[in-house]
This record gives sequence, structure tokens and C-alpha cells, in this order.
Amino acid sequence: LIDDVLAMRFAGFQESNKASQVKTLSGDKSEYDGDGYRASLRFEPTDTLAVNLMYQRVRPDRVNAVQVESAHLADASIVPNGTLIKPGDRKAVEDVADTSSQDFKRTNLEVEYVFGEHQLNYAGSYTEQAINRQESDDIGEVFPEWHNFSTPTYTVSEGQSHELRWSSAEPLLDGIFDYAAGMLYQKNESLTDTTSETLLNMGARGGWRTVQTPVISDTASEELSVYAHLTFYVTDSTEVSGGLRRIRYDNSSIINVRGATISDEADRWFDTIYSASV
Repeated sequence: LIDDVLAMRFAGFQESNKASQVKTLSGDKSEYDGDGYRASLRFEPTDTLAVNLMYQRVRPDRVNAVQVESAHLADASIVPNGTLIKPGDRKAVEDVADTSSQDFKRTNLEVEYVFGEHQLNYAGSYTEQAINRQESDDIGEVFPEWHNFSTPTYTVSEGQSHELRWSSAEPLLDGIFDYAAGMLYQKNESLTDTTSETLLNMGARGGWRTVQTPVISDTASEELSVYAHLTFYVTDSTEVSGGLRRIRYDNSSIINVRGATISDEADRWFDTIYSASV
């Protein structure tokens, strides 16, 4: 866009294929459809400042049927029974195929500023993801009278990361040592909403019935750490380095079944990591 100062790149894709081509009893077929794109921007107004910004989005959709074959083809001791299904038939004996739809978004930002023999770097990211799945609970067609016996699951998650780093741009004091110090912050959250179906035999009068159990899982984690590292160049072939990192980590998890909380846990821990090498 501007010579040696501002540049932009854009790339995208679209893909569609028949995957394994396995077909269910209801006519569903395995297939894949996906599209996505990425936009990148680089800004370098001076020799000491550089900024990189990237945004990406990917949306894959999948349909997957579980392929089967007649058992006696793999084990001659089994007596043939029912319809012959050969590997080349590409058939499943379930009513509906498993489906999955995903929407993934990510934004990255990197900034570098050089000040003499030192430099300051920032690296940050933000992600969002949504997954909608439908998984069959009767891949063997054990209950042929019950169509679409499956478990729907919806998951949304988001995360962010930020790191600020101050370091030497080149060895200091005539090449004697390098240093780096900084801090890192990360946070991730995820919510899963699923409905579990259970078949119950109510006897001669009631017949088969399904019992649906909604389950919600909510998890979160957070990390904050600071670190420092030094490297001394003793000779051209010998160097000594050491560093440490102090971490604080928080984690929480809540599980709700049929509107009642059955688990609610949260914990925090601290740790210090040391490193040294010659």
C-alpha cells in the first residue's frame, strides 16, 4: 500500500469434497464443506517500530457416517446373518450421520519497538470458537423404531493472551551478556451445553421412551506470570545462563445437570520455575 511502510495480504479458501462417501440408512452421506480467509497487515513507519496485525476465520462443516461391513467377512467363525454388506458398499447401519459445524476466529497483534541496544515487544491474541455437534447414539441400529437417536452438543469458547517483553536487542557491554524480562497473561473460558438421551423400556403398556438430560459445563482458567533470564558469554565457545518464572494459576469448573449444580470447583496455585545452563 505504501512502499517500505505499509503492506497488506489477503488469502482465502473454499473446499468441498465427498469425504469417505459412506451412506446412512436415511440417505445421509459423508461430506466436507469448508471456507475461510486470513487478512494480514504490516506497518513499519520507522526503522525502530514494526506492527503486525492478523485476522483469521475458518468455518469447516462435516458429515460423517460410520462405515460397517458384515462381521463374517472379517471373522469366518461368525455365521452370516441378514443383509450382506461388503467394504466396497460404503454403507452405515445408523439412521443419521454425525454432523459438526465449527466457526473459528482469531486475531493476533505483534508490536516491536527498538530503543538503542534494547527492545520492547508485545504479542497478543484473541480467539473465539463455536462448535455445534450432533452424534448418533445408535450407530448399530439396535433400535430401528427410534429415528434420530442422537446427542446434540454446543460448545462456545474464547481465549486471550498478552505478553510484554523487555530485552536486549544485541549483546550488551561489548558482547558480555543478554537479558530478557517480561510478563504473560492468559485467560480461557468454555461453555458446553449438551442433551443426553436415554432409552427406557416402560413395559408392554408404555413401550420405549426417551429421557433427555440437559448437562451444562462451564470452565475457566487464568494465568499470570513474570519472568527474567540472563545469558553471560564467558568465551566465544562458552556461555552461562539462568532464569526464573513466577506463576499464578486459577482454575474453575461448574457442572449443572437438569438445573441442579452437581459440581462447583475452584482452585489457585503458585509456582516458581528456575533454569540454569552452561
